[in-house]
Amino acid sequence: MKYNRFVNGGFIKGVFYKYDESGKLTKAEDYDKPFKFTWEQVKKYVEQDLKLDILKDKVGIDNDLEYPDYNFPTWNISYIGKYKDNPRGGIIRIMLNGINGEVLLVEIQLGKGGEGTTVETLYKKESK
Repeated sequence: MKYNRFVNGGFIKGVFYKYDESGKLTKAEDYDKPFKFTWEQVKKYVEQDLKLDILKDKVGIDNDLEYPDYNFPTWNISYIGKYKDNPRGGIIRIMLNGINGEVLLVEIQLGKGGEGTTVETLYKKESK
């Protein structure tokens, strides 16, 4: 196999190549193709809108071709900190539409996991 992967086991970028044992290419799948809102645009959103440094602030970015309630690709961003003007901090999770970049969901996890942990929805786009 040959592919590029975002830092810390995140999304696959570009073409994913599979080879057999003799080195012959058996499959090439373009992981970027379904996403009209590109990785470069996600990076710009993180840096300009969220005011985060992807590596320094340990931002996790992943993508899904489908997600429950959505039949289109999505980008998922997570980091520890605050979301915009919300005074509370925690683990922030943001889901973007992979076609147009629209914010679909913003959640904050309060607590370290396990009992006593809560997840609060700060924003959820209503589905039509």
